[in-house]
Formats: sequence, C-alpha cells, structure tokens
Amino acid sequence: MHGPLVKGTGKRRKAYLIAILDDHSRLITHGEFFCSEKLESWLQVFRQALLTRGLPRKLYVDNGAAFRSRHLERICASLGIALIHSRPYTPQGRGKIERFFRTVRSRFISRLDDQPDTLAQLNDRFQHWLETDYLHRVHSVTAMTPFNRFAAHLENDSRSTR
Repeated sequence: MHGPLVKGTGKRRKAYLIAILDDHSRLITHGEFFCSEKLESWLQVFRQALLTRGLPRKLYVDNGAAFRSRHLERICASLGIALIHSRPYTPQGRGKIERFFRTVRSRFISRLDDQPDTLAQLNDRFQHWLETDYLHRVHSVTAMTPFNRFAAHLENDSRSTR
C-alpha cells in the first residue's frame, strides 16, 4: 500500500506499507512501512510476523515479483508453509488485506496531524495505532476484536499456527 512521504536520503520519499494479515481473525501479524517494496522489505515483515505470532499453515500472496522469488519458495518449504499465489488480476481473492489497507488510509493516515519526518517516526505511530486501535476494535463481520479472535483460535489449535 502506498503511504505518506517521509524524509529519505536528502529528499522526501514515498513510504509503502507491507503487512501480513491472519485470514481467520483479521489480526495483522506484522506490518511496517518501508521506502521500498522489494523482497528484502517483505522478508523483514515476514520474519517479524513469524517471531511474534508463530508459523502459518498457508501463506496466501499476490503475484508481485517479490512473491514469485525462489528465495521465498525455499523459506516456505523449509518451514512447512504452503505458499499460495492469488490468481492474477483477481483482486477479490485479496479482499481482506485490501480492506485493511483502506482502514489504514481512513483511520490512520488521514488522521496524522503532521507528516512524520522519518520512516522510524511513521512506523512508531503506525505500531501505536495498530496496538491501541485496530487490534482491539470489534470487527463488523466477526463480532470480535482481531486480537481476541486470534487468541481464541490459538487455544483450539495445537500447532499454534495461522
């Protein structure tokens, strides 16, 4: 997702939000802004999501170059994660993450009083919003907060995975 401009090396650069969403609970296992959408940025988010929330059984991604890499295929295979790509040009399969990005635009980015100067400031504000607002707001479809739904599902899942 395209985010606000932040100071880069001498000039303002566009920030991109990379996020991983648990399909069942809508919990964001990890999300972070970067000045690049390259594989390295995505892998940093993926690593943090794994460390924080555990191993998923499946990883459903779009067809961007970062997700078609042999490196990601090997990582998923070695961890026992099924890597599944959405159908090209079919955004319906990515509805939950796209809805989350819309929520970020309307409830986070639009409410930034001032533009963060740095990527670190933007990420600090985003993490605060995620932890204090998004994860604890009742979802209209599930009638639970993403955090509570994720935790309840973990109790019923002996593998502790998403």
